[in-house]
Amino acid sequence: MHDAGSQIKLPKLVLKSFNGDITKWCSFWDTFEAAIHKNSKVATIDKFNYLNSLLEKTTSDAIAGLAITNANYEEAITILKTRFGNKQMIVNKHMDDLINMAHVYSNHDLRGMRQLYDLVEVHVRGLKALGVPSASYGSLLSSVLMNKVPQEVRLIITGEVKGGDWELDRLLTVMHQELEARRELHREITIHNQTHHSEGTGSIGRAHPQPRHYSLSQIANQPVPIANSLMHLVAVRPFLMHKPEEMFLRRPEDVSHVVAVIMSASVRATC
Repeated sequence: MHDAGSQIKLPKLVLKSFNGDITKWCSFWDTFEAAIHKNSKVATIDKFNYLNSLLEKTTSDAIAGLAITNANYEEAITILKTRFGNKQMIVNKHMDDLINMAHVYSNHDLRGMRQLYDLVEVHVRGLKALGVPSASYGSLLSSVLMNKVPQEVRLIITGEVKGGDWELDRLLTVMHQELEARRELHREITIHNQTHHSEGTGSIGRAHPQPRHYSLSQIANQPVPIANSLMHLVAVRPFLMHKPEEMFLRRPEDVSHVVAVIMSASVRATC
């Protein structure tokens, strides 16, 4: 009788190639070491062939002078580790990439802000894996990150991070919450527009429904689908205190308009 565990077939492991980006060297080598280098069932010459096949042109040049032999395998590893595995050089590259991140100028560029956030997270995790604590660079990176985001988002985050203490982990948490609120708002506005469009394009002769009117004070009390995201995204009630007159949402585009108006008021109130 066979052991049930011996019948399990693991999925085929596909190793990623290394393109010379030193911030990705540790990940590449750890994966290769576990799958190939320490695998006693793989012959040394085959390990060298595997390694060489995973090196892209710019990196394979580093060991181009070595013949594919058993004796040269360990030497090739030493050369690659010296060239791409220097810890201080990797830390410097992480910091350079963080400082040179592209700015996001538009308050409506959700994709750009998400990419910026994800890029910061990738480099922070890479530095952590190297044993570099965020406390050693957090103040600098927080300042850099705040200068990369749009002014409106900067003001919202500053309002949430009290006391002017831009602790990196807290700043990233607030930024993530802000991005999630914006993503949810965008999703709900899209659903609202699609629903409105389908209601208004019925068969010929069918009466078109009367437009639904939502006042801003009703939104503040959260009776409509977009309210939850609005409440997370901007301070609606302070806006009502400054501008109590009613605004009505008659068309799908009015939803986007009222969001822009409320955000504008929120920015003015924060200043």
